[in-house]
Amino acid sequence: MDDDQKNHLICEVADWYIGGLWQRGFEALSGPEQVFRMVWRIEAEVNNGGFDQWFFNAEHQDVAGAVEALLTIGAPKMADIVRRACVAWPQGRPPVDIRERRAFLVKDHGHEGSIGSELDRDFLCYPEDLTDLLHRFVMKNASEILGFTAVRSRVN
Repeated sequence: MDDDQKNHLICEVADWYIGGLWQRGFEALSGPEQVFRMVWRIEAEVNNGGFDQWFFNAEHQDVAGAVEALLTIGAPKMADIVRRACVAWPQGRPPVDIRERRAFLVKDHGHEGSIGSELDRDFLCYPEDLTDLLHRFVMKNASEILGFTAVRSRVN
């Protein structure tokens, strides 16, 4: 399977989840679904607006588990970048409460500053191929990822 096909499959799984994965409570997801969601979300948010956007929009579980999720799919370099973005916060970690994170980002950084502009660049250089790693993870855990099952049954 080439990179475009892998990316297409992953995007279809994510699209299927738009009505389920993103609406279902985090705790209701299987472990592999949680990993998929965390990796998908951080990549989408950082690509769209950097770490500031990710910290602004992400739920606590997404922030707290992102490093481990990236390690789970085999992306230690990406995990280290995320870890460095998390420890860049004044208390050495982002606040659990999303309102506190948002208030800090708006008050102290607004649109001019960034918690991680250098880290944004490091992440966006993709020291590891997240598409390939996430595809491998989905294939390995297909039986526990409902979106994959739904997408495959629609295609077959």
